[in-house]
Amino acid sequence: MEKETFTPGELDEVVRHLHQAIVTHPHDAQSRYEMGRIYSYRQDYRKAIRYYKTALAIDPQHTGALRYIGLAYACLGDYGGAFGYFRQALDVDPDEPEAHFQMGCTYEAVKDVQEAIRCFRRTIELAPDHALSYGHLGLLLFGQQDYAGALACFQQAARLDSASDATYTNMGAVWARLKNSEEARRCFERALELNPANVAAYYNMGNSYNDEKAPVEAQRWFRKALELDPDCMPARAGLGLSYDLLKDYNEAVGWFLKALEASPDNVLLLTLVGMDYVELERYREALAYWQKAVALDPGNSRARKMEAATYYYLEEFPKALDRFHKALELDPDDPWTLCAIGKIYCGLEDYERARIYLQKTMALDPNDAEAVMLIGQCYEAQGNHREANRFYKRAARMGNEDAQEKLRTRC
Repeated sequence: MEKETFTPGELDEVVRHLHQAIVTHPHDAQSRYEMGRIYSYRQDYRKAIRYYKTALAIDPQHTGALRYIGLAYACLGDYGGAFGYFRQALDVDPDEPEAHFQMGCTYEAVKDVQEAIRCFRRTIELAPDHALSYGHLGLLLFGQQDYAGALACFQQAARLDSASDATYTNMGAVWARLKNSEEARRCFERALELNPANVAAYYNMGNSYNDEKAPVEAQRWFRKALELDPDCMPARAGLGLSYDLLKDYNEAVGWFLKALEASPDNVLLLTLVGMDYVELERYREALAYWQKAVALDPGNSRARKMEAATYYYLEEFPKALDRFHKALELDPDDPWTLCAIGKIYCGLEDYERARIYLQKTMALDPNDAEAVMLIGQCYEAQGNHREANRFYKRAARMGNEDAQEKLRTRC
């Protein structure tokens, strides 16, 4: 069965022919395999599996049946069953590129990235012109932030299949990560020439303008994506980011909330909503989103820090201190968190402890003028005016306006 697309009339004719072949030649594995392919084409995978199994009962080494029954199981979400049949196909023919490719796709589906990469590389060794393997491998390398490797894969995929709009979209996304907006847009434009309905090319084009702080132009592309797919989460999120750049936080929150409708457990979106609510001084609402982000990703130090900061804005200092300490467990050398803890201890009049954290901040970031200023305040509160003046002068030289004002009032 070489043909991949059929009209309904053609398909009915093929089915009638295969039924006749099975009746006439009941021990012919190939007819049963081809009938399985028909049902796979119709996405009736359970019926397809029945035909593949009858083909394999006649010819246990039929590599086509072994591969396609594996694909059918994968389409049903039974990845264990899929792996079993792909391994059998490779036992029959260890150098069958499609079996390695399909095994790679299944590893990709179960998020075993290293095994998927191994399978796609093996496919390419066996079939250097296998464009789809380059595409899949490029996506996996992109996910691992190996942008040079991903770019090489997408470029080779485009050489092998110049009509793939998805390949040009992915290549553009890599160029965008490499900060080459001109090449990125050239790729997105090519993708849209090949397929004017390519939603990903539109929103990626928008992202490239957001990256260059051109939010109005970015919005034009995001809205084109939404014309084609009104529920497109990346386009909604991109619009939110463009409004953030315009400092229109009310509008930004609205778009982030729409994006969350499509992806309610997206931690990045939750943090973006929280940050905009902080900008709007709607701290209780911000807190709810930080807390959900932390619940979904307890190891997210950024979400923990912002949860702590929101408690600080609410003047709930014990809770703020507790959350900052939890954030510090995740990132012990973060100067911002250390400084925030020192600032809270300073406000609680625990000056010795405050200085410990502020001095740790300075050791990591000697140019942190706020930490220098706060150490001066600690010394002043403890009556050590000489040391206080020394730190105020240092902070003033670093441009800290509070320190400069302190010194002016003392003159």
